[in-house]
Amino acid sequence: MKKVKWLTIGIVICVMVLGFALSGCAAPAEETAAATTAAPETTAAETAAATTAAEETAAAVETVDPATAQFAFVLHVAIPFTESIRRGALNAGTDYGITNMEVVAPSAMDTAEQIGLFTAEVAKGCVGISLVAAEAAAWNVPINDAVDKGIIVNTGNCAAPDSKQSLYVGISGYMDGLALGEAIMNNPDTPKKGKIVLASCKPGLPVLDGRTTGVMEVLSKNPDYEIIGPLDSGLSPEATYSFWESAYAANPDMVMAVGSCAFDLPALYKFKQKNTDATFACVSYDLEPDALAGIKEGLLTIACGQGPYLQGYVPMAAIFEHLVLGNPLTEGWFNPGEEIVTKENVDVFIKRELDVEAEYEWYKDYMDTNLKPFWENAQPMSEYVP
Repeated sequence: MKKVKWLTIGIVICVMVLGFALSGCAAPAEETAAATTAAPETTAAETAAATTAAEETAAAVETVDPATAQFAFVLHVAIPFTESIRRGALNAGTDYGITNMEVVAPSAMDTAEQIGLFTAEVAKGCVGISLVAAEAAAWNVPINDAVDKGIIVNTGNCAAPDSKQSLYVGISGYMDGLALGEAIMNNPDTPKKGKIVLASCKPGLPVLDGRTTGVMEVLSKNPDYEIIGPLDSGLSPEATYSFWESAYAANPDMVMAVGSCAFDLPALYKFKQKNTDATFACVSYDLEPDALAGIKEGLLTIACGQGPYLQGYVPMAAIFEHLVLGNPLTEGWFNPGEEIVTKENVDVFIKRELDVEAEYEWYKDYMDTNLKPFWENAQPMSEYVP
């Protein structure tokens, strides 16, 4: 959309310039001479003003040495999905010449342990930290305390909208749910009648509740669907596999499994490899390697991606732009949007997601085209919906 917008503006400007040029050909010689004389004076004044403004902005930012300053990204769990976030964060550090940067994660999805890792990074003297605020309310105090100490704190993947975070890079769960619901309704390979089991790996988590609300809002428009759930599917690959095993045993007539977490499609892929008589459609979020393999093999139906690489790269890059390069602080929200993956386009995503060089180049082009300069292109955080 952005490319089209700027292309349109460019065409309009070109037409205006051409019109001025043609009309100028007929202007009297003394008018042309006067315009030629005035133009350099105006340009010089504008240039001087712009230079002064840039110098004032740079002077207002106390930059740090990328070779000595410390930075960190604190993940909420270490799984293949968050590996993309980790790569993005580390690549941002490399691109900006950062020497001292850590990406850490708790041993399991444990908010208390994650907060402990965060406070340890604060104690080490980090000047900028990004994190995944999976349980948003629990992060308000730690984030605010860090910001009050002068640390820039950004979030990726999950926001802490009521905290003093500067920037959030990630999806809206509700918008994600709407997108997945529409993909289900429009896909010829998803049943349009029958029993659906809907799961959430952590009911009560705002972004996941947003997903289930959004998808149910769309699917409930079809009176031929019977929706069971959302049911708690557990916070680990093992728990999620057991959940779907039990769900199928209790509902052998189910026509579709709809998850809300990165655990679902890999678990469903393994389940259907072992249970070849299970023919229900499988739909959920995130482009895990097993999710893409399952779609490629026809065992899974739809995956909804959310750009985790960007959720690692951009929060850190925005900090580096400010503290290392002296550019304005980026505040607000970047929404990477949804990517719907089916058997028709899965090969494109396999190439990008499983080849780190292709991933880097694709996202670099995306950021250069759509997000930069960061501080001019963020949405207000007031537009965020969990």
